[in-house]
Amino acid sequence: MDNPFRKSGDTKGSFLPESYVANKTQARANVLGLFLFVVVMAGVVGAFLVTNRQWKAVKAEQESINALYEEEAAKIDQLKDLEKQRVELVSKAEITTALVDRVPRSVLLAEIVMAMPDPVTLLEFELESKRVKAKVPKKTSSKSGSSVKTISSKSKKSSSKKKAEPPKPQPPRFETTLSLIGVATANNDIADFLANLKDCPLLENVEIEYIRESRMQDMDLRKFRVNASIRSKADAMDVELAEPTTLVDWAPIASLQEDTQ
Repeated sequence: MDNPFRKSGDTKGSFLPESYVANKTQARANVLGLFLFVVVMAGVVGAFLVTNRQWKAVKAEQESINALYEEEAAKIDQLKDLEKQRVELVSKAEITTALVDRVPRSVLLAEIVMAMPDPVTLLEFELESKRVKAKVPKKTSSKSGSSVKTISSKSKKSSSKKKAEPPKPQPPRFETTLSLIGVATANNDIADFLANLKDCPLLENVEIEYIRESRMQDMDLRKFRVNASIRSKADAMDVELAEPTTLVDWAPIASLQEDTQ
């Protein structure tokens, strides 16, 4: 390797042989190339070490993030399980509440008695409960113009069928209606009785069916029939000063029923 910095004709004023000078120059060039190679390799190794250290730090941070993610995922799964348990408990509570009668018949009878004016006498009291059937949502079938069936569509349908959850039990609902037959001396007393029944927090759809003339114990009376229904969300706790009562304490009703028989 020739020295690039050596000019041609420099060996003319030298007493050294030209081969010796060429070998010396070649050795210096080799040392300089080796030194530059070592410097470059040291830079490459240093860059590799720095990059490797940074990569280890990034990998450790990634592992810590993955660990945190797994912990949070476990917490989310626990929350989902708790939410499912809460939904199940709420549904069971709704079913239990629906089966428990929140309006005792004694309280209902007491409210009716308290709503009666003095000239009004109750002859018959009929109570009937019917279970309301829950409405099942109809399945809507989407009709498309194309009748082409593919494997992907079949797989989607099969997967949707597998993922379909069984229907949840719905709490039973009951509709309770009552019918009242009584007599009064005047229509105004019947109107007052009807207004008091409409103000009762336990009843709704209070309507009078008929008012007829009737004669009992040699008295001209007005016989009437009132139909009503118990509110779906009625609760005896909403009634103030409600006291249970029975039909045994109603002496006027017993006497009138004996006369009618």
